[in-house]
Amino acid sequence: MGFLNDDLRGKLTVYLNGKILKSVNVLSEFPLEFLSHLTFVLNKRSFSVEEYVFNEGDEEKDIYFITSGKVALIHKQSFSYLIDLEKDQSFGEIGFFSDCKRQVTVKSRDFTDVLTINLFDFLNIANNYSEQAIVRSVYFFNTFR
Repeated sequence: MGFLNDDLRGKLTVYLNGKILKSVNVLSEFPLEFLSHLTFVLNKRSFSVEEYVFNEGDEEKDIYFITSGKVALIHKQSFSYLIDLEKDQSFGEIGFFSDCKRQVTVKSRDFTDVLTINLFDFLNIANNYSEQAIVRSVYFFNTFR
């Protein structure tokens, strides 16, 4: 994308990353303009086979969107495998939208690429929007978790 002018590069970023954000249920209640601004703070991360993304009890505050590969959610405390997640699925919502530590361990099952949003970046963008719209959206998430 380096050969594109800034305007076209921005529009392409909003379109491609916006498709990912719109497909995530917990973000569907947020205003479209807000989601458009979030597309610029997505970070790409890659994990190799059997690499841990995060561990149960971690205090990290990112939300993850899988763009390729597969991860497993494991509850180490009870020695339970929960589910595999694949492309176009997300994880980390509970720790992101609440003050809870990570409830599960996530381990890559394949070479996996994800896009992440850090809570700090999310809140910086949220400060530019009406408090009512953002609070309503976070309330919506908390009532369905």
